Amino acid sequence: MIAVHSVFKPGSSMFKNHFCQNLFYSNFSWKKLKRFLRNPKIRKLLVTCFLLMLILLYIFGVKLPHEKSIKAEQVTLQIMSVMGTRLTAVRLLPDKNTTRLQPNFHCNDDLFSIILIKSTPDKYWKRQLIRNTWFKLFSKLNENVKAFFFVGIPAGKEISLNLMSESDNFGDIIIEELDEHHYLQTLKSLRMLKWFNSSNSCLNSRFLIKTDDDSFLHVPNIVNHINSVANAWVNYIGGELHLTDGVTSDPDSEQFTPADWYSEATYPPFVTGPLVVICSEVVPLLLSASLKLPFFHNLDDVFISGILAFDQLQIVPNNIPRIESNNWQLVVRLKMALSLRDLAKTNLAFYCAGEPDFIEELYNQAIA
Repeated sequence: MIAVHSVFKPGSSMFKNHFCQNLFYSNFSWKKLKRFLRNPKIRKLLVTCFLLMLILLYIFGVKLPHEKSIKAEQVTLQIMSVMGTRLTAVRLLPDKNTTRLQPNFHCNDDLFSIILIKSTPDKYWKRQLIRNTWFKLFSKLNENVKAFFFVGIPAGKEISLNLMSESDNFGDIIIEELDEHHYLQTLKSLRMLKWFNSSNSCLNSRFLIKTDDDSFLHVPNIVNHINSVANAWVNYIGGELHLTDGVTSDPDSEQFTPADWYSEATYPPFVTGPLVVICSEVVPLLLSASLKLPFFHNLDDVFISGILAFDQLQIVPNNIPRIESNNWQLVVRLKMALSLRDLAKTNLAFYCAGEPDFIEELYNQAIA
């Protein structure tokens, strides 16, 4: 066996024949390098390697900078085609009643909170699951709490007979004149604030609780937590606190933000998750501040509790503990039975997207 060091020893025949000698050996010159690159075989090899690199980038979905820029422009155009305009006043319509249908209910002076649950017209089974599970925990409350599903239906489109029948039977659906679209989530949240603040809702409610139909709320625990927070009645916004989330410029991400919409590298502190609590006196302040700024498409919690509350109103969002927003962690705990009963009894909220059975399981564990 020939030793490796002797084979590639400077001056050996194999080293002299190796092209590295032209680059690193003492008699290196640019002329030799140019002569080396003029070799048709070498040039063909380099072109082949370059083309292979491009093919691999395409296969694995790696976009070059100019491709990302083009995709970002295309996605921005798609977003704007749905939003129509970013002028909040034009889409929020603050002086117009945009509620098409709401329950006929009366409020007492001691109303603690209204829970508004984002839903869509076709998600009857999700609403029914919530009615049959965590709505039943209201019987354990010492405070007066009301909950309603907030659904959007475009102007000019008839409300389906099924949805009308559901509203008549349960009296817990608010239908807003609004297109249901992923790019209109911020507008939908602003309309929820508008409804809460209007004369048609309960002006005596102390808090607005915002969630969606993929969530499980342990309302008695939420009420107990709010009552334990000092000064929760004054300028309070709470949820799962995010302090330094970076602005996403990747057009393939659901969190994509066009470059000219927000110039900072990170968002201001904001709260999100399956539970967001807003003190009633803050709601009109948020609405007023929103009219001065162009709204975002789907980053509703960033816009409302970060840009409006923190940046514009200097209201610092608060972290609410015991919120389970990582769906995969629930999967692990459910399958491995890792103290799920303790969590269901002590936590305040759970995010259960894609796993509707979790809502029923959490309810069963909470009442066990």
